[in-house]
Amino acid sequence: MRNRVLAAGGTAGVVVALFADALSTRWTLAGALLAAVIAAFIASRFVAVALRIACAMYALGALWLMRQALWLPAFIVTVALFGVAIGCVYARQCRRSAVHVVAFAAVSLVLIASFPLVGGTNPRVEWFGSLVSHGDRGNRDVALTFNGGPDANSSARIAAMLAARGIHATFFVVGDNVRARPEIVRLVQSYGQEIANLSDTASSDGWWSPNWNGLKSSEDVLHAISGHCSAFFRPAHGRHTPWMISRAEASGLRTVTYDVEAIDWGPSTSKQIAAQVLKSVRPGSIVMMHDGIGDATTLDRAALIGAVPLILDGLRARDLKPVSLGEMF
Repeated sequence: MRNRVLAAGGTAGVVVALFADALSTRWTLAGALLAAVIAAFIASRFVAVALRIACAMYALGALWLMRQALWLPAFIVTVALFGVAIGCVYARQCRRSAVHVVAFAAVSLVLIASFPLVGGTNPRVEWFGSLVSHGDRGNRDVALTFNGGPDANSSARIAAMLAARGIHATFFVVGDNVRARPEIVRLVQSYGQEIANLSDTASSDGWWSPNWNGLKSSEDVLHAISGHCSAFFRPAHGRHTPWMISRAEASGLRTVTYDVEAIDWGPSTSKQIAAQVLKSVRPGSIVMMHDGIGDATTLDRAALIGAVPLILDGLRARDLKPVSLGEMF
């Protein structure tokens, strides 16, 4: 009985620790309850106390990673981890000690590997440094941001469309594209839109390297062309590392990601893009759309351009106010 009480207490502690970062959401509460039930079941039914606690921690860790993992491969990995952990329990039940030792070692290694995978690829996770993925949920502001420009066919058109409604947004531009099309940056800026830094190249290759330094040259060219320094930095594809965020802070840039990503590439129509964004948006959301994609200069952005007024109308119908990041923060 004492061992079970200890296991239950340890399990409760793990539940609180794992889910303390977001107890305000109903999904987190549901996940905590499910994790507690699973952990208690494992702790009370199958194996010795040391293995009970280990299994409970593996199960809870996998469930928590599943909650954090917006990226599908990370979700698949964590589901597999949970299955392996349960398999380890049965291996121990069959008294195949070598099997369960090896299995738990493998689970441990994969869990350790999953930590940087989820922590570095989820744009909402702050494990590796200070970043912002949304604003104050208590107000009605929604920040509109655009990634990947300046694009010759879309950036200025979107900027003019917003300006015609008296709306400001933030355009995260790529250094290489700024060098190729400086006049578009100036035009977007002339419409009262905010310019921010999306690093020097459109590629995220090498984002994980401690030697990554995609900020300085892009910040220099932005300052030379726009006449001002950026206030915000966004890592490409939301992939970030401790050294990346540290370099941004050293440059005086605030790292800002997003909590709503428009699926505005591929065959999506304007109505589909708008519906997808409006389904996910909440007070304080930061919406990320793509006025440019990679280094493509002739990409058809007509669907996104058509979606922007639909999104603006939808926000207004919900009494949500579209703003730039500078206005939100």
